[in-house]
Amino acid sequence: MKLTDVKGDQVINCKTLGENIRICRMLDEQGFKMISNGSYKSDRRWRDHKGLTCYDINSGKFGTVNFYLDCGYTVINSTKITGEPSQIETLVAETLPVTAAQVNTQHAETLPVTAAQVNTQHAETLPVTAAQVNTQHAETLPAAPDPVNHPTHYGGQDDPYEVIKVINAWGLGFELGNTVKYIARAGKKDPSKRLEDLKKAAWYLAHEIAKY
Repeated sequence: MKLTDVKGDQVINCKTLGENIRICRMLDEQGFKMISNGSYKSDRRWRDHKGLTCYDINSGKFGTVNFYLDCGYTVINSTKITGEPSQIETLVAETLPVTAAQVNTQHAETLPVTAAQVNTQHAETLPVTAAQVNTQHAETLPAAPDPVNHPTHYGGQDDPYEVIKVINAWGLGFELGNTVKYIARAGKKDPSKRLEDLKKAAWYLAHEIAKY
């Protein structure tokens, strides 16, 4: 997957410092900018959230995994993004000892073929089971609600006023974005926690007001 394939409702999660450096370097090389028009390479926000750090490269914003999941985003592991490894990762890889698994892989051609491998190679000659038929036709069954990607308590993907769309359209930051999020889902995600969601919204709004 390339950086240019990342959609507006997707964010990239960097779980390690090495991955953060690699992704930020690629973003700079391909002309992506932070919302402040700053360079990703000079960004040090990963140190605040460590492995929870996510980048919304289409808007130039950043946040945590939990924040973006709550807002209906799809979180993509940075290792799925293709590109050259960072210099740090290359240097580290060169200093690591060769493992037994790597030795076995390098010399796999000298090992005897197992019965399991033979069965796999000739699987096409085996009769199709009922379970396989059900899997092949699973697309005809109605999809279960997805609690991660465009959950219904935030409006759902087909709703033009889905929370994440409103937050992006209005250019809201972390505090105001959370304020809108908790107001929108109050009584929908969990009816018994309607008051709790509204209190959370009030907390984030007060936090934003306190900046001024």
